[in-house]
Amino acid sequence: MACSKCGKTGHNARSCPNGPSEEKSIVGGRDRMIIAIDNTDEESLHEIAAAVMKAKRKIAPNARGTIVIGDERSLPHKVLQLLENKEADDE
Repeated sequence: MACSKCGKTGHNARSCPNGPSEEKSIVGGRDRMIIAIDNTDEESLHEIAAAVMKAKRKIAPNARGTIVIGDERSLPHKVLQLLENKEADDE
């Protein structure tokens, strides 16, 4: 099997003689970030969500972004449902 860093055989990316890569790595294209913010009102949450999405468009314009807002009881279910739907879409 060829090294995923340089394409040569006889070693892997971890032991590649070309040294450490300067590139950012995304594991399987599935790196995710979940942010939880509490002790605020719904209007503030929407303002924060808008600011986060604006930053995402500037920093990583090709990345997908989804923000889920809900109460303490429904939020875990909404996040799990979202993650399950995203993984099904990716297949």
